[in-house]
Amino acid sequence: MTSSTSSSRVINPDLLNERRKASFDVERLTNLLDGGSPSKTARRRQIEAAVALDPTGIFDNTSNNYLHRTEKHV
Repeated sequence: MTSSTSSSRVINPDLLNERRKASFDVERLTNLLDGGSPSKTARRRQIEAAVALDPTGIFDNTSNNYLHRTEKHV
């Protein structure tokens, strides 16, 4: 079983299961790590989605197994 978030990302089912078993609010922790507010988390997710949908492929390193990011993006 796979699930996706609001940004259409597929999340590992084992990870989802562990998140459900957490004794704390996972979204609150995410907000804290993103700077302390839901709006900052929303902004980070918006940026992640834009990078994932980038048609130029500049952020895609799947076919680039040996170059460091500083070497590829020169």
